[in-house]
Amino acid sequence: MSGAVERLHLHPRWGVATTVLLPDDFHDFPDGVERSEGISNFLQAVIPARAILVLKDEGTGIVRGSFRTQRDDVDVGKLAALLGGGGHRKASGFGIPGKIVRTGDRWKVV
Repeated sequence: MSGAVERLHLHPRWGVATTVLLPDDFHDFPDGVERSEGISNFLQAVIPARAILVLKDEGTGIVRGSFRTQRDDVDVGKLAALLGGGGHRKASGFGIPGKIVRTGDRWKVV
């Protein structure tokens, strides 16, 4: 799962750190999907960001997003709800149809 750290990007304007996991990241480990579940918690513990967003493309046609925060002034549950997901103030998630692709120096879901 080293790809998640290599692709980590801090968006200073919003104070949000994002990263993506791609289908190849899951091929390296037989338990890759389960192993990836803790990445957002780990990154939140070590990255000084207001919130963390991990986008996971397992190659199924659904991109799963996982938001985490440790701050009381951020409600990631509301962010996930805007994308059709749910959760609570400090941990939430969503799923959207598509796949993650790189366009220039950015990642996007198409």
